[in-house]
Formats: sequence, structure tokens, C-alpha cells
Amino acid sequence: MILYHPEKVVFKKVFLLIVLSLGLSCIPCFSVCAAGNSLQIIKEKARKYYWGIGGLKQDHKKAFELYLIAARRGDAEAQFIAGAMYNVGLGVDKSLAKSFPLLHNAALQGKTTAESEMAIAQAYLLGQGVSQDIDLAIDWYTRAAENSSEAQNELGFIYSSGRYVKEDYQKAVGYFTQAAYANHPVSQYNLGVTYYTGKGQDYDLKKSYAWFKIALENGYPNAEKSLKQVAADLTPQEIAEAEGVIDEIMSRMKQ
Repeated sequence: MILYHPEKVVFKKVFLLIVLSLGLSCIPCFSVCAAGNSLQIIKEKARKYYWGIGGLKQDHKKAFELYLIAARRGDAEAQFIAGAMYNVGLGVDKSLAKSFPLLHNAALQGKTTAESEMAIAQAYLLGQGVSQDIDLAIDWYTRAAENSSEAQNELGFIYSSGRYVKEDYQKAVGYFTQAAYANHPVSQYNLGVTYYTGKGQDYDLKKSYAWFKIALENGYPNAEKSLKQVAADLTPQEIAEAEGVIDEIMSRMKQ
């Protein structure tokens, strides 16, 4: 029974945030901006191409090109959006190497999300678009983990695998626990594994059963096999007690 590390799709969620920013920001300031080439006018036109509004046909390529112009002039919001578009290949060929400096510069100016911080962390971890730097990768993952159960699970896996940093199962369990109580199904499964193996915390089959079942009911199918494996090692009375543990966990999660 092993810990699970999901395939990364870093900007799966961040584009929801970008959509909000495109919808709520980039409001033109014609009374105070220089005519024709102001950043705000460029971004507003980019927003219209992005959505296909204001008499313009939707064109993500043109939207990207305009955001990139604004990004190169130092606008943090445009850097954030252009970096995200590079990251997923929207309106431009996907390039993690070109995505990194844009997202990084935007983050240093305060334009960031947990998902973009994870993208920066991943770039440092794998050396994509920047020299590999494990310390900086951990720093950015830790920032993201303040607001992201996905980042918490990522850190848990990093500390448990010992591939990039010295193995530290106690730290791993701490991050898995945070994410599990935030209803992150992969972390719920991973926490079940740690209770099953006794790594980083006490061996406890009833708690292992509980977290596997919660992960399964939360939509994580890989937990089914592990749940059956643990159940086979428990008596009917112990399974009934494990169901009580689930009730306790769910009650705590609702608080």
C-alpha cells in the first residue's frame, strides 16, 4: 500500500480565478490614461478579445498578445494572466519555461493565487524555466499551502518520499492531516496509508479504515481496494468502532 501522488494539473483551478479577474478588473480609465497605448486600454481590449464582447469576436490569441504587451511593460495583472495562458496553452503554445518568469514577477508584485504559487514551486522543484532550487520550491509550496489543500498534499508527498528533501514522515502526516480535514480526497487516502503503515504516527487500523472510507465516499476510487484490505483485518466489532471514528471525523470537519 503506497502513498498517492496525483498527476499535476496546476492551473485546473486557477483559470476560474483568472476568469473572475478578467470579469471584474481591467476597467478602462480613459480620463486619466494616455490615449492609445495606456496599459489599462490595452488590458481592456485584451479582455474584450478574451470574452468576445464589445463588438469583438472572441480570439484568445489576440487576447494573449495584448496581455503579453502589458506584461512586458511590468503590469502584474497582465503578467499573471499571460503566465497562466502560457501554462495551459490558451491562445499560445504551452510553455512552462515562458510561464514561470511571468508568474514569478507577478507574484513578487502581489498578484498571485495558491495555484500560481504552486506553479512557481513546481518550476523550482523540477527546474522548468529556472534552475532547480529545492529550498525555493519548498518555500513557494509552503506559501501556497496556507490557502490550498492541494499544496498541503504536495508537501506531504515531498516529505514522505524523501526524493527532494530528507524523509520526514511527521511533517508529511501534518500536511496530509490539514488537507484531509479540508476534504481533500487524495490526502484522506494518504492519511489512511500512514495509519496503516504506522509511519509518522501510531499504527491504527480503525483510523486507516475510516480515512479510506471517507476518501472513497469523497470520490477517490483508488481507496476501494485499500478499504477492503483493511476491513479484512478487522473484526465486525472493530469495523463498527471504525464507523464511529468516521462520525467523529465528519463532525470535526463540519466545525
